Amino acid sequence: MGWDYGPKPANVKDYMDSLYNWESESKKYRVLKSAIVSMHEYYAAVEIVEKGTGKREVVAIVALLHIDSKELGKKTMDETCGPYSYNCPESILNLLTETNSEWAQEWRAKCRKQIANRKRCFL
Repeated sequence: MGWDYGPKPANVKDYMDSLYNWESESKKYRVLKSAIVSMHEYYAAVEIVEKGTGKREVVAIVALLHIDSKELGKKTMDETCGPYSYNCPESILNLLTETNSEWAQEWRAKCRKQIANRKRCFL
C-alpha cells in the first residue's frame, strides 16, 4: 500500500468524500459521516448496499494525509487492514455495523480506548 499524490483540491474533505460516493453494477457506496483529524487523518463511515438484496453494511475508511500548498498525498485503507491510526471520532464509530473481521474489531477497540483516554484527560 503506497501513497498517491495529486494536485491539492480546493476542499480536501469534500474531495475525499467524493472518492467513496459511487456506484457499481451491484453495489452503492455512500459516505454517511466523515472527518479530517489534525490535518493528517481522514476517517469515514461508508455505507455499502447490495442492489440485488438490499444487504447493508457500514465500514470505516481511514486515509493518512499529507497536505501542502500544492499537493495532496493520501494513503487509504479500510478498517480490515488494521490501520495504525486510532483517532477516529466516536460519532463515526457509532455508525459502523457489526463485523466479523478480527482486525476491524481490534482497530475499533483501540479507537474507543483512545477516546476514553482523551475523555479522562479532560475530567
